[in-house]
Amino acid sequence: MLQNCNVYIPQGWLESDTEEGKNLDAIQVNDDFYVVLDVETRKVQNYLYKSWENELSEEIFWKCLKMTTDSYNSLFKCPFPAKEEDLGDDSAPRAVNTSVVNLFKHLGVDDAKWNKIRRLTYKEAFAIDSSELRMKVFAGVNVAEMINELGYEKIDVKGKPVKRLFYNEVTGQEESREYDAIYELLRVKISDLIGDEAQEEVYGHVVKCWCTSTNEEHYLWVEDQFATDALTAISSTCRLQKDVLEEGSIIELRRQGDTFYPKYTDDFDMKRLDPNAETVPLTADQYFSLLTAET
Repeated sequence: MLQNCNVYIPQGWLESDTEEGKNLDAIQVNDDFYVVLDVETRKVQNYLYKSWENELSEEIFWKCLKMTTDSYNSLFKCPFPAKEEDLGDDSAPRAVNTSVVNLFKHLGVDDAKWNKIRRLTYKEAFAIDSSELRMKVFAGVNVAEMINELGYEKIDVKGKPVKRLFYNEVTGQEESREYDAIYELLRVKISDLIGDEAQEEVYGHVVKCWCTSTNEEHYLWVEDQFATDALTAISSTCRLQKDVLEEGSIIELRRQGDTFYPKYTDDFDMKRLDPNAETVPLTADQYFSLLTAET
């Protein structure tokens, strides 16, 4: 067991029968981040994200924590209420995590020092080895702001008259609406993201669209080969099983963010769906003829 450790350590992290495990104290911060201290000297030994495989430098640790935390004070709140009788009441005051409070005092990280911590640069975020952590920090990135800072060129804009299904919260029924969907294809300078040392600039492509329910902008990266026009680009973000698509067994498609929900013919055998089967990106004709709803 870890000595002086009053937080949960995932099983298998530190072997209890090793000298190393006996002399370390891991403090859990903000769910997934850990600061590992030497029990006797109280010096920091490691900064980790979830496991030993995801060791971070001190600088990157604090930057990641800054990008995935609502505020300084939220770092010290437990996920459960201060009073037992308030269990289940999300609005009740949260209990204080004294482990994190004491850790921050020990490290000298007060509110003023916290406010001086910079967020990750886009290049630093892209360079994170863990795909899970990379996704976590990018959830805090303003993509529109990033694209503007990187620099981009608008290379195509297309409007498409569409008929889509919407859920009416008043009637509780689905309703059909017609409107013009707008898609923009952008050529984005990504040299600074990938750290390319070549003299030539490196570019990627993004398709910009708008959420039908919130009207918020969304940006989807697309492969260069499909960046011929905006409609081809947005269609290529949907990939379906090749043989099922080509035989016409898919009769309807609904989109929710990056997730697609196909509807199949009545006689289609669902056992034929194979996660290892070949998939293909949809053409613009296929995509817009099948899509009936998107949010």
